[in-house]
Amino acid sequence: RLFKKSIIARNSSGHITLSCTSNEDLWHLYNLVAPTSDGAATVRTSTDRKVVRTGATGSVTSNRVRLSLSVAVETSEFDGRGNCVRIRGRVSVENDHVRMGSYHTLDVGLDQRVTLSRDRWDAVHLDLIESACNPDAGADVVAILLSSVTGSSGRGCANIASVTAHLTTVRAAVEVSIPKRRPGRPDGAGKAVEKFYKGVYDSMMRTVFGPDSEADKIKVILIASPGFTRDEYWEYLLAESVRRGDREVIKAKSKFVRARSSSHHVHSLEEVFGDADLAARLDNTKYARENNALQKFLRMLDTDPLRAHFGYRAVRQAADASAIQTLMLTDSLFRSFEAAERRKYVALVEDVRRGGNGEVLVLSTMHGSGKMLEQVSGVASILRFPMEEEFEEEEEEVQEDVVDEEEEAPKHPKQTRLEYDMEALGL
Repeated sequence: RLFKKSIIARNSSGHITLSCTSNEDLWHLYNLVAPTSDGAATVRTSTDRKVVRTGATGSVTSNRVRLSLSVAVETSEFDGRGNCVRIRGRVSVENDHVRMGSYHTLDVGLDQRVTLSRDRWDAVHLDLIESACNPDAGADVVAILLSSVTGSSGRGCANIASVTAHLTTVRAAVEVSIPKRRPGRPDGAGKAVEKFYKGVYDSMMRTVFGPDSEADKIKVILIASPGFTRDEYWEYLLAESVRRGDREVIKAKSKFVRARSSSHHVHSLEEVFGDADLAARLDNTKYARENNALQKFLRMLDTDPLRAHFGYRAVRQAADASAIQTLMLTDSLFRSFEAAERRKYVALVEDVRRGGNGEVLVLSTMHGSGKMLEQVSGVASILRFPMEEEFEEEEEEVQEDVVDEEEEAPKHPKQTRLEYDMEALGL
């Protein structure tokens, strides 16, 4: 939630005041406060501080005081499980209780008012603020990932995860032991499977349709599993929602989509989102668009490599030629401490957008797609037309090396290079 935004257009300096209402907002805050070598962000918020006082007689007393502090950020840490961002730095504004320059750690949680100041807010910062304040932002997809419950003995496992534009968060996990089906005891496994389905249903009601959830913002609810477990659970869900009279589930019946996955683990979402049969239903979600673009890039590396470039130099050359159709970058590139490193990627984004036809996708490293892109340098592009990468700089370096070797060679006209090398070896 944005309370105030005051940024001077002339030099892009200024401050914003906001509060985080979700884990997604905390992730945005973590990216906004990332320090760089040319200046740190300053964060002002309320915090607790232990204050020690020494009396006139030499007695020492200490107590905790609630006060507002301004801290110049040196390090920051995102804690998804604890729902907070930890910010450490030096106190930058004089305070009655804390001397300026002393270290303090701020724990910024949900619904806590925060003021951020920077000497320069670049285009990526401003896009991040706009994305965070989008009222339509929320959990695009909820995935119910189930393990197979058929076959021999084992466990019934499930993960319920919310997939937003920047985070994949496991909201609940269910695990039930399922005994082996025996000829003389046919009901043992059946009761265990029903207990497993009931646990998944109860967890879904708490996390997806609970009083604190935003079920109206959810676009798709995926039920994915190997085998036919997803179909069996779907039938159980329909019958149980009618039996309990859960109107929210019945009303959202059109949002449920069944899909095949290799396991109940969260990483199997990559294959689910890449399923061509689900593309139409998931195409309006940011995560699906990013995942599809990355999968297209990986396929083109094999089928049409001259249109799939990765690495900063190759992508920069393509941008200079106005050849980029889709530019993909990881958000970790914009958290670089080196200001020059960050600025070159910001300039790359601005140049591609300035062309008018290039699409820019910033992939979160909290998603599997972002982690995969990070393995290929963190920046990649799909081009409109084939283009070969130029290697002029490397060729110049090779030529310089050859010149250096020639300078080291003997200048005596009658001594050949072979004779010189043999003499150096003592032969």
